[in-house]
Amino acid sequence: MYYRGEAIAFTELKDKPQKASAPLPPRARPVVVRTAKKDHPWRQPYQTMRTPIPKEQIENPMTRAEF
Repeated sequence: MYYRGEAIAFTELKDKPQKASAPLPPRARPVVVRTAKKDHPWRQPYQTMRTPIPKEQIENPMTRAEF
């Protein structure tokens, strides 16, 4: 056998190679339902939430900007 004018070494196969088996389908993942614990903050009523910061204490960065 020649490749680009040079002889190359090879071994002749006696039988045809066997075809690879079809790949296995992916396994189905179990469905996990996650719920928040009873003491999680999402389950607390609105009335017991932290009090918000008054607007007077929040400084507007545009009022102190020097142009």
